[in-house]
Formats: sequence, C-alpha cells, structure tokens
Amino acid sequence: MAYAEAVNLNYSYTDPTLNDATARNNIGYIGGHLYGTEDSGRLKDYPLATQNGKPVWMTEWNLHAADGNGSNIWGNPANQTVWNETLDDIMRTVHKSMESNWNAYIWWYGKRYYSFIGDGEAAYGTTAGAPLKRGYAFSQFAKYVRPGYQRVALTKSSKASPLEITAYQGDGKITLVVLNRSSSAVSNAVVQAPQKVSRAEYYATSINANAAAQSATVNGSQVTVNVPARSISTIVLTP
Repeated sequence: MAYAEAVNLNYSYTDPTLNDATARNNIGYIGGHLYGTEDSGRLKDYPLATQNGKPVWMTEWNLHAADGNGSNIWGNPANQTVWNETLDDIMRTVHKSMESNWNAYIWWYGKRYYSFIGDGEAAYGTTAGAPLKRGYAFSQFAKYVRPGYQRVALTKSSKASPLEITAYQGDGKITLVVLNRSSSAVSNAVVQAPQKVSRAEYYATSINANAAAQSATVNGSQVTVNVPARSISTIVLTP
C-alpha cells in the first residue's frame, strides 16, 4: 500500500492513514518532504505517528538559494554565503529534525554542484568527484551517526550555551553533534555524558576547516571542548 509523501509533511495526507487500522498496518513509516514544513509549523514531533509505532522520515529536501542567478561560488570553500546557508538553513534543519524524533533525513541529491560532491559543471565552479563544504558539514552527522543508532538524552551545562546539541548511542559509543551558529567561539564548553567516558574524539567543520580533528578533555563523564564560531562538530565518546 502507498500513500502520498506530502510536501511540508501535510497531515491531511497521513492522518487518515494512521487513523485507519487496516491502512496503517500496511505501511512501515511516514514520509514527507521538508519544503515548507517549518513555515507550516510541522517541523516538530508527530505524536500520531509515534503512538502508532511509525517512524517519521524526511524524504527530500534541496536548497541552493545562495547562488542567486547561478553564480560561480560552489567550488570555493571560503564562500561566506554558501557557508551561511549550509549552517543556518540546512544543518539547522537536520538538527531540528532529530530533535523532533524523526528517524531519517534524506537530502536530494548527493553529487551536484550545490550538494556534497562536485559534479564538474563549469558554470558553478566545482570539480567532479571532489567533496564540497556542504558534504563535510553533512558528514558531521552521517559519518558518525550510523543506521541503528538511537538518540539519547544529555545534559548541557551553562558553559555550553548557545550550542545546539543532539546525542546518539550505538556500536558501544555515544556520539554528540554540536551546532554553534553564534559568531563567537565557545571556550571550555562542558557536556555531561550519560556515563563515564574513557576517550573522546572531536572533529569540526567551519568555513576554515573540513572535519578537522580538535582536542577534547575527558574527566569522568564530563567532556570539555572548544567549539569554533559558526561551526558544526562531532564528539565521539568511548565509555
């Protein structure tokens, strides 16, 4: 059985399916496209899906408003407009989707001048097969938060404000993805892990770095890091 994967996760398409016992028993998940979802107020938890045991997947989004009329900017990793869109629009919505208890975030699509890997189209300045800044940013989630991981609660101290953090558990590790959309670095940010930690690996992407290793200090179940301004980073904790 199929139903519409609605633009903006329009509940008028999915609620009738979830409210029909025969129909919902024939579907595995609820899918919807991100276009317009935040403006419509539906970039949030979907209780009807949760109470019926159906995962929620964001099944398509694509944004490249930064290029205006098609300017040659995508191959330049230092382009501020591209980085601002990547961090403030795209990575922010990945974070909010995870906070909303959604189970998947699917970008459309991987190899394109505005995407993860350059396609070599001359007008947009990318090299075919070369990782792009947006790809490094997405890797802070995709490389370290693997299929089957579960999101877990965490405690963020006041020293970690204004960071946006989600945490995941799997493969015997705890992985934290950290957004700092502030124009200031956050020094000595303290994150309380759910259990004692023996080792922490820390990687960050900013306009100046591509998933670059950073230092992290472990003290029991606390991890202290310095978070670059305007960055997305990942902390992998080994108990």
